[in-house]
Amino acid sequence: MKVLGFTDIEQEAIWKILSALLHLGNVSFVSSIEDEEEEDNGTASDPCRLALTSSSSLTVQEHLDIVSKLFAVDQEELVSALTTRKISVGGETLHANLSIAQCVDARDAMARSLYDFLFRFLVSKVNSASPQVQQFTNAAMKDAMGQTPCIAVLDIFGFEEFEVNQFEQFCINYANEKLQYQFVQDILLTEQQAHIEEGIKWNAVDYEDNSMCLEMVEQRPSGIFSLLDEECVVPKGSDAGFARKLYQRLQDHSNFSASRSEQAEFAFQVHHYAGNVRYQAEGFCEKNKDQPNPELFSVLGKTNDAHLRELFNFFKVSESAQLQLFQPKLRRRSSVLSSVGIGSQFKQQLASLLDVVQQTQTHYIRCIKPNDESASSKFDMAKVSSQLRYGGVLKAVKIMRQSFPVRMSHIDFVKQYHLLIAKPGSGNKPASEWTASDLLTLLEIDQVKLGKTRVFLRQRAFDQLEKSRERAVAVSATKLQSSWRRKQQRQMYIRQLHVLWSIQVRWKAILEKKRRITQRNDGARLLQHAMRIWLQGVKSRRHQSALLIQRSILRWHRARTALSRTASSLEASSKALRPEEKPADLFSYRGRESELTVETQEEDDVFSTATASVGTSAYSDDTDFSPMDVVRRATLRGRMSVFGDGSDSDNAMLKQALREVERLRHRAEAAEAALSHFTSCDMYVDPVSTDAMSIVTTKAAPHADGPHYDRGASDSNNSLWCQMNKSSLRIDRYGNTLLHQAVEGGNLELVCALLVNEASGALDMLQQAETQRGFSPLHLAVRSGNFEIASLFFRPEVLPHLDLNFSDRERNSALHLATQLEVKFASRIIELLLCFGADANAVNFLKQTPLHLCAMIKRSGSASVS
Repeated sequence: MKVLGFTDIEQEAIWKILSALLHLGNVSFVSSIEDEEEEDNGTASDPCRLALTSSSSLTVQEHLDIVSKLFAVDQEELVSALTTRKISVGGETLHANLSIAQCVDARDAMARSLYDFLFRFLVSKVNSASPQVQQFTNAAMKDAMGQTPCIAVLDIFGFEEFEVNQFEQFCINYANEKLQYQFVQDILLTEQQAHIEEGIKWNAVDYEDNSMCLEMVEQRPSGIFSLLDEECVVPKGSDAGFARKLYQRLQDHSNFSASRSEQAEFAFQVHHYAGNVRYQAEGFCEKNKDQPNPELFSVLGKTNDAHLRELFNFFKVSESAQLQLFQPKLRRRSSVLSSVGIGSQFKQQLASLLDVVQQTQTHYIRCIKPNDESASSKFDMAKVSSQLRYGGVLKAVKIMRQSFPVRMSHIDFVKQYHLLIAKPGSGNKPASEWTASDLLTLLEIDQVKLGKTRVFLRQRAFDQLEKSRERAVAVSATKLQSSWRRKQQRQMYIRQLHVLWSIQVRWKAILEKKRRITQRNDGARLLQHAMRIWLQGVKSRRHQSALLIQRSILRWHRARTALSRTASSLEASSKALRPEEKPADLFSYRGRESELTVETQEEDDVFSTATASVGTSAYSDDTDFSPMDVVRRATLRGRMSVFGDGSDSDNAMLKQALREVERLRHRAEAAEAALSHFTSCDMYVDPVSTDAMSIVTTKAAPHADGPHYDRGASDSNNSLWCQMNKSSLRIDRYGNTLLHQAVEGGNLELVCALLVNEASGALDMLQQAETQRGFSPLHLAVRSGNFEIASLFFRPEVLPHLDLNFSDRERNSALHLATQLEVKFASRIIELLLCFGADANAVNFLKQTPLHLCAMIKRSGSASVS
């Protein structure tokens, strides 16, 4: 109920009324002149009072207390309204006691009226929940229907005929009779009159007119409803008196009959359009009265419950309606009091309903009863045929086949179908002056009749015209749509053109910006190229200097060897010339060969170390090379001075030898002078040395404090690696380790030696980054494009210590650098990195993955990356 808009107060009031009605039914009456023991022997006309007991567990007084409490009214006034009636005579008001039967009727009438009012209130509330229904049920029905289109369904009981037909069946059959008359007027009579009035040739169709039957029921004062109301008002009116009046007033009517046997049973027959129905007059008067005592509603109107009072006032729409529902009308007609009963009210309500129906465009649906047994799958042909016949369906079908169901005014016809003319100017008339006759002449269509004010068309002709009109409308719509689409496309094209211009302007600006960036990058590359050329020149010059040093050392070594050999020759010559002399003082080499050999070995070691140190390197800094010992050189010269004595030939030979020795000495001194520039050089490992384990050791000058390393034998390399790792020469001032230098110099053997020898500490150098660019040794190996060096980092003993995703200062991994290579083995290096787990989705500071960089680099065919 809340969904339908009922408030809590309204719901409480509804439950109060229903409960009061239930208790009111248990209130009974007894005669006031009989004893309590003989209360059942009183007559119906005796004055009455409330009974003491009831059929329920409560007493009558307790039921009455509950009723008065629920209605919130005075109990004495309620009892007075149930047992007495006010009569106004000569300006005076008299109270007349009601009999037991009248009290019971008053009680039941009050209950029925309250229940009826409550039902009407519920219907009104439900209808008000929908605005459309509320508007349709408005009092101003004509205006409402004229403003808002609506669809309404009227469903009533069908024609009823039972073994005993009473007042209810009479009202229902009267309603069907009235609707049949409406059907005849709309379908049969109206159709024929419309064709005749418009001048259309028409063959009249006979139909059954039931207006006589309706006149017998409705007419005053001899109609059935009028006679029934009259009998109900007359004192001591009865059903027998009502039946006798019918026999007297309607015996000559064609739609009424009553045989002697029927009159003996107070029965009569009415000839309806569907057939004769026999009605029993018993109960007509009682059911027609059903009027509550006005005093009862006067008492209810004084209720102390505001919500109940509001609910009771809902039914008092106007003063006239209140008088019509609750107060009897006193009319002086033929000295008989008349009142409006239930039958007359039903007649008025039905008339109001048909007034509404007449204002609508009605469509009738006939319900056919297939058999009298209400059995399924059984079709009684005679029964169905009779229903179609007396319902007028066959006549309606005949009229519809003869008539023109589609009708249009001349103006509407021209307005709707003038576009079917191929040439709008046909007939030398403008389109605005066309008439229906001209249009019909041009259309040349059959089954169309031109009336005085309307054009009549059969359904087939109307359908043909509608199809033609739809095709014409479709053609016109296509043209309109094409024009509209052309306009839309043109507007869209203009908008797209403007957008395209805007995009072009912005794209040109982007291209110009890109051109400037490219130009700036090209300039930077030119500067870098020039810088690389300069650096390469410096490197080449250093390389040439290194070669010069190597040549000088080689010459010095050769000169020293020749000098040693010359000294040996001189010593041999001296022994030959002076056999008696003992060469034990200066040039006596007996017993000192080992010393000379040791000295020569030491000098050879210095030579080999210097040669390996200088090699072809262009980045060697300083080399500490100690020249020949001065004391040893003086001793050698003293030994050669003894050769001055002897024969001339010997002296000449000796002088020649001395000159050769002096020449060799000068060459050795020149080599020593060339090496004197590198006396303060640091340790350097030759990147291209053939001996991968040759380590340059330098001797610091006497005044230098630098470290000094001695070259060990091949079996003591591990101690030398450990000694170098602990020294300060492991990382230079740029953050480059020995492994960085070896990789950047391209020394494959040294890189291999460092990585293979665990004592070298190269595995700890793998994650060491230089300070300038943040490159690890793997970055340098990949950046140089040397596949052989790069592959050394993936050896089984090296790979566990290697971080393939180590990034430089710009967050570029080795894979980023590999994708930028333009060398032949770029694809192999990339494949090597990816196979061992390099992250292909790593991004640098510019949010670029290796794939971005690979796509940006334009490579030649030999350096392509697939």
